[in-house]
Amino acid sequence: MRTLLLVAALLFAAPAAAQVSQATNAGFAKCVRSSNPALPNYFSESAECPIAGNHYWLLGTQAEKAFATSCDNGPNGQSVPINVGGPLTLTWEPSNGVNALRMRADFYSYRHPCVEGGQYTWFSLMDHLGSGGGPLPAADVLQVHFQGIYNEVIGDQKGKSRMGVSWYGTWGGKLMSVDVQLYTHAEWGDNHPDPDILVVTEAPGFLYVQLRGDKMPTAYVIPALGGGFDVDIDFGAVLKNLIARGILPAPAAGEAWTTQVVGPFIETTAPTRNRRSVVADLWMYLFQTSAGATPVCTCH
Repeated sequence: MRTLLLVAALLFAAPAAAQVSQATNAGFAKCVRSSNPALPNYFSESAECPIAGNHYWLLGTQAEKAFATSCDNGPNGQSVPINVGGPLTLTWEPSNGVNALRMRADFYSYRHPCVEGGQYTWFSLMDHLGSGGGPLPAADVLQVHFQGIYNEVIGDQKGKSRMGVSWYGTWGGKLMSVDVQLYTHAEWGDNHPDPDILVVTEAPGFLYVQLRGDKMPTAYVIPALGGGFDVDIDFGAVLKNLIARGILPAPAAGEAWTTQVVGPFIETTAPTRNRRSVVADLWMYLFQTSAGATPVCTCH
């Protein structure tokens, strides 16, 4: 499950003092890293560090064969290497006058890293309190503004992909994650009767909900593959709607609506280990959070 162990490991790390997050700036600084430098597949790009408050973007990668278990027994949260001549790459490329960040998962040109096929492979970029991120607004007033371009290439092996924004938060002693998927391949599948919910997964102390953006009460969707998108997500309204429907628990009276992590992700599934399956390609110009009001884009 995407970043479950990664988030759990960092969740209660002391956040940095209040600062202006890099996520409020147009473009993306070259200041990212994986979670654990002592483990395999660690990735770091620090050419433009530090960002205010010692903030950096936190990366997560995983190819899973089972719930929160990497297919090759690699470290959870960084089980797939980045920029080593394999399927996952992270680059910065000037576009529209800003430093666009490009996340690419290419299972068309490269074999899947696992011996068997059928794995879900995710690649995430997180504004995370445990890595000095934020300050992140409380969940009940959280707004996200997200700009970029997303493209999917399907090969003859019939892979598929999806892309969106993940939120993680805590109350009632439970870690919760909600994905708002801005693009979902038509053949991805649906395991929940509500049209806007793809799956609800529960484990001890953890609850995970996948939402299909184009079917939500307020639709969140990119207009077309390969074209630019500009999306405002009212996570406060999303979470309150899920609480009203009994999908998420409500905070107790006086309990904080805590946001721990917000960030974009791409996810793929390749049906075999062979090449020519799927490419997920995300160019990001802006990822911005605010409380109670949609932020104004300054990146164009």
